[in-house]
Amino acid sequence: HYYITNNLRMMARACPVPNGEVNTKPPQTGTPIVTTTDENAVQSASDILCRGGVVALPTDTIYGVCCAVNNTNAINKIYQIKGRSFSKPLAICVSCVQEIPKCVDIGGSETILSKLLPGGVTIVLPRTSSLNPALNPGFQTVGVRVPDYHFVLDLCTAVRGPIALTSANISNGPNSTCIEVICNSLFLSAIM
Repeated sequence: HYYITNNLRMMARACPVPNGEVNTKPPQTGTPIVTTTDENAVQSASDILCRGGVVALPTDTIYGVCCAVNNTNAINKIYQIKGRSFSKPLAICVSCVQEIPKCVDIGGSETILSKLLPGGVTIVLPRTSSLNPALNPGFQTVGVRVPDYHFVLDLCTAVRGPIALTSANISNGPNSTCIEVICNSLFLSAIM
């Protein structure tokens, strides 16, 4: 498993430690942590996703945890890591608006999709039969995003398909914008 952050030093500074001081060191997790500016970050994350792994990463909104949509075991890992009920569907991300029709029936809404995306919007539309049936079983629709963030878009391109993406927190817990909180509260207990 893998953590990716925008700027490790900046993120570490943003995370106060319990005594009120500010931590300026990256978290010690035993799990690789790289920045999105690392020239190998996209390929490393893609390799992990293609092998059925799960990656924590920054998005255009908050930190998320993702996996390849076509890997049922990885989808199950996300639910296990988050303590999430299978009655709560996962959204997917694709690399560009033109990829959306491969996953959902857009029903002639190309113009509005192009106006809304990329961006922090999730569009819920009827799913196509090409999506892994283990993704949100029992749901006829799926939320689709095209984030306004190059790293996630590049990752979708490298994986050559959609990724399932949800917030990097324990289910129903507060969202996190801090890599240290994610490492310590979510992944260390679930993955390590």
